[in-house]
Amino acid sequence: MVHSGSRHRLLLFTRLSSWLIEHMSEPEEFPLVARKSQSRLTTKQKFGYGAASLPHGLIGNIKGFFLNAFLLEVAGVPAQYAGIILLGTKAFDAVYMNLTIKLADAVAVLIQWSED
Repeated sequence: MVHSGSRHRLLLFTRLSSWLIEHMSEPEEFPLVARKSQSRLTTKQKFGYGAASLPHGLIGNIKGFFLNAFLLEVAGVPAQYAGIILLGTKAFDAVYMNLTIKLADAVAVLIQWSED
């Protein structure tokens, strides 16, 4: 069980990182469709994206750690099968994320074409 203090710190960190990203750059620097002529990200922007993704990564790692312990100790699943289960979830995430990104890019292009 997560203590309320830990939950409060995570919420505070998430809000802080969102604020950092919001105030580090102008919105017009991030169009829906990336153009080849765009400049590279600044160090401040990279830090902001990293800070914003930290809570999500922490939660994912914590859940994976406790799922592994649960599968091995409580459910009594053999280690090789627990590894296959955890690998399967990561592979699903990789495929799902790529499909979601391609779909979002296609929708952004359609939106851009409809505005022209």
